[in-house]
Amino acid sequence: MRFILCFVIFGLWLLMGACVFGKGELDIDIGDYEYHLEAWNNQNMLDYQIEVIYMGSNRKTQTLITVKNNIPESNDSSYWLEENRKSTIPEFYSLIKSYEKIFRDAHNSGDNRLLSLKVSYNTKYHYPTSIISKVNGSTTQHFIISLKPLGE
Repeated sequence: MRFILCFVIFGLWLLMGACVFGKGELDIDIGDYEYHLEAWNNQNMLDYQIEVIYMGSNRKTQTLITVKNNIPESNDSSYWLEENRKSTIPEFYSLIKSYEKIFRDAHNSGDNRLLSLKVSYNTKYHYPTSIISKVNGSTTQHFIISLKPLGE
C-alpha cells in the first residue's frame, strides 16, 4: 500500500512539474542582434530590393519592395506601403527590439502566457531573414525576408 501511495505522490509531483503555474514562460532568442545591426550599418547599403513573406492572423502576404537611398518605393507593394508596414531593413531591426520589449514587459508584469521570439540573420549582408513571434505556442507573426543588393 505504501508503494502505491508513493507512486501516486511521485506521479502527481511529476505532473505538477510539467504544468505551468504562476508566471508564463519567456523565450527570446534574437541571436547576435548587436553584431548584425552594427555590421548592417557599417556596410552602408542604401539601395536594395527585399522580398517579404508575412504570415499571421490566418493570412499570408508576399511583397517585393525596392529601397533606394533607404526609402521604400512603391512598385508591386503599394498596398504594403500604404498600410505603413515595415519596408526597410532598419525598420525590421526596430521591429525586433520592439517585440523584445513588449514581450519582456508583458512577462515582467505577470502575464501568464508563453511568449517566444526567434530571429535568424543572413551572415553575408547581416539582415534578419526570419522573425517569428509566438504567443502560447501559436505563431502570431512570421516574417521571411530575402535581400538582393541593387547595382550588383
